[in-house]
Amino acid sequence: MRTRAEIWRSLWLPGCLLASCLLASCREPDAADAANAADGALTRPVEVALSTEASPTRAFANDGTHRVDRIVAIPFRKTSESLPDDDRNYVPAYTLAVQRDVASFPVTGLVLHLPVGSTYKVLVIGYNRADYDYNDRSNPANRFDLGSLSSTATLADFHLYPKSPTAVPEFFTCLCTAYDGSAAVGTAFRPERNYRLSGALGRLVSGFSVTITGIPPFVKALSLVAENLTRASKATDGSVVLWQTTGDGGNRLIARKTPSAARSVVFDCYLLPTFETRPTRFFLDVEHGALTQRFVVKVPDSEVSADSRFILKPNRAINVSGGYAAIQLGFNLGFSVHLDDDAWDGLH
Repeated sequence: MRTRAEIWRSLWLPGCLLASCLLASCREPDAADAANAADGALTRPVEVALSTEASPTRAFANDGTHRVDRIVAIPFRKTSESLPDDDRNYVPAYTLAVQRDVASFPVTGLVLHLPVGSTYKVLVIGYNRADYDYNDRSNPANRFDLGSLSSTATLADFHLYPKSPTAVPEFFTCLCTAYDGSAAVGTAFRPERNYRLSGALGRLVSGFSVTITGIPPFVKALSLVAENLTRASKATDGSVVLWQTTGDGGNRLIARKTPSAARSVVFDCYLLPTFETRPTRFFLDVEHGALTQRFVVKVPDSEVSADSRFILKPNRAINVSGGYAAIQLGFNLGFSVHLDDDAWDGLH
């Protein structure tokens, strides 16, 4: 049996949001490919490389750096070559997925072995290794699940489902695009074709922060509570898949905090996007003595708020701030920024 030749070369795609996912396919299959295929089908190795460039960070929620140190590349196989190129016709090939811990960027050497004869799309998800282990998906320590609400998962409804909507891990995702030279040919590819695939990992979650200063001494604690939150988001674009409804008994408490020595509190969190279809209000529960009073977090109308309902979108941070004296009047919408600007997350 002859030795397998070097089959890939790494490429860098400038201007990506977080990291460029570069996949290159290989030579025509030979006897070595057949011998190495466990099920007798011809396979082709496809290598994934992640590259990044460093840039300064700007603090959001007192932590402007990302926590992604683990990635998983999940191939989705077209169920029939006669069907149209629709995400509903692609199902996850879970056993072909590869997870990799990453100490730093760039990352190379992540290889998928894909049987030839089918069309694929590849979804890449980035997260922190403490939050999830794809190789141990039933582990109760996992903070989220992957899958679908339907009996047969497809790329069209494949979602990320945190175990708590008030404690959302930081996700990055991308669906890679196939290129023939410099020309994009779409997200679908066949491993026997000499395409290269690239994609830009982008932050799927929203950031939300509330800072209250000048808290009187009689206030014992404050809690930030949501009205209704998104429970599950589509992995490819963050659109709402499942959400809380009034009276469902789900957890809405984001955090309870006692004022600092400076008589202030800061609530920082990541949440799943709501988009314009499911905007939500937030409340401050103020404890003083034996009483607890609830106040709506009031802000002016803006591109991210309407009637004090917040529109949470992927990769956007919203900061609300103000003095306690304004708790009944309304707070300032400090800023809302796109988190992938060149000064925020430090990875592009």
